[in-house]
Amino acid sequence: MGEEWVLYYNPGCGTCLKVRDRLASFGVQPRVVEYLKDPPTPETIDRLLKKMGAGPAAITRFKEPYWQEKGLNPEKLDRKSWIKILSENPFLIQRPIVETPRRALVARPAEEIDTLFSPE
Repeated sequence: MGEEWVLYYNPGCGTCLKVRDRLASFGVQPRVVEYLKDPPTPETIDRLLKKMGAGPAAITRFKEPYWQEKGLNPEKLDRKSWIKILSENPFLIQRPIVETPRRALVARPAEEIDTLFSPE
């Protein structure tokens, strides 16, 4: 992946737009992925979570009616199943997510990306 940064975002999301603009203010032009149109694969989600040092809960939108409609408790799913559901239903994924060559994070609030520009 080299030194590429990736922004997983929804163009209809105000926070996503703020993050895109904030990245630009730091001189970063990320590859933009509209994750609702181009859902991340399970492998991509797994990579993002590993870079976050987190489990699937870190990027899950729990308030979506999907969980109740399907009668699922995401916290009782194994990691592989949960990641598969997120990949197949990208609207369940928090946004925006910023991925750098070494790290990834959910950029809520937009100022959260500032941590990517400080020493690790």
